[in-house]
Amino acid sequence: MNAVLSTTPDAGRPAVPCLCCGGTGTFPLREDLWQTLQRLSFTEARRTDELVEAGRTRNAINNRLVALEKLGLVTRSGKTGKWVHWLRINP
Repeated sequence: MNAVLSTTPDAGRPAVPCLCCGGTGTFPLREDLWQTLQRLSFTEARRTDELVEAGRTRNAINNRLVALEKLGLVTRSGKTGKWVHWLRINP
C-alpha cells in the first residue's frame, strides 16, 4: 500500500489509499504523520531521537515512522546504537 501525491493544494501532502473501499479512493495523510514526514529529508538521514517532539514519547515517534514506512514514504537507512536512521523517499 503506497501513498500517492495528492493533487489538492495542501502543500504536497500525500494522499493514502482508503482501505474500506479496496484502495480505490484516497484521503489526506493524518496531521501527526504529515508533521513527522515534513521533519525528514530526502538526502540527510535523521535519527529517531532527533525527531521526538516535546510532550511525545520515543514510542510515539517510532509508531509514526513505521506507519510512514508501510505507506512507502520513508525508509530505514541505517542504525547507530539503538537509534534508527530514517530518510524520506519519493512515493
